[in-house]
Parts: sequence; C-alpha cells; structure tokens
Amino acid sequence: MAHKKIIIAVDGYSSCGKSTLAKSLARELDDEVAIARAVYALGSLETNLGHFDEARAFLNDALDRFERQGDTAGVCGAHYFLGNVGIGQSDFATAATHLEAALTLRMKAESTFNLSVVLNALALVKCELGERETATSLLTQSW
Repeated sequence: MAHKKIIIAVDGYSSCGKSTLAKSLARELDDEVAIARAVYALGSLETNLGHFDEARAFLNDALDRFERQGDTAGVCGAHYFLGNVGIGQSDFATAATHLEAALTLRMKAESTFNLSVVLNALALVKCELGERETATSLLTQSW
C-alpha cells in the first residue's frame, strides 16, 4: 500500500511554539527532512530574537542534518544564519567562514535567490575585518 503524503499546517502567534511543535511532530512521524527543517526554523527564529547561543546550537544541528541528507539549499541557509549569529556576537572571523560557505553554495545553485542578501552580509563582515576593498567588491556584485 502506498503512503499518502501528509501536510500539517501549524498557525499561531510569534514565539508561541510552532517550530517546537513541528519538531515534535516530525520526530513522531520519523521524518528526518522535517526534523532538519524544524531545527533550522528554530535556529533562524532564535537568531532573529538575538538568542545567539541557542541559535548556534539549533543551526549546527540543522547544518549536520542537511549535510547528511545532501540538501544543498538547507546547508546554504544554515551557513547564512550561522554567519548572522557570528555578526550578532561580534565574531566576525566565524561569520566570514559561514557566509563564504553560503556564498559558494549560492553561486553554484541554479537559482541566485537571496544572493544579494548573502553578499551584503559578507560585505559587512569584511568591512568589520578591515577588508574594505573586498567589501566594496562584494557590494558591487550585489547590485
């Protein structure tokens, strides 16, 4: 018997536990892809809230899961948010490492969706690291 695809939509206010619920449901359904996406969502949420230590833990978990699954878009997104965590913690060397990885993956992708966002974030980091010419070049590419 063929399995039916199940779609579960979870709606609610910001920070009410939607991602946590999604992660729990994914574990119950034994769906590794859904778990990776839920952990990634938690990491991006914690980044946006400024909870950088929590974000880093979720995003490193998501990065590992996406790498094991061969999900290039997920790996790229996790690196991007880990770069933003580095910016938030003024750890610009770590931010550069993750943003450069995201940029490399984004440049190889068939779609350049969000390429300018990655370029701009990396330019900010390069500027903070005193690499003004590189920052200018990255900003020029983002136009």
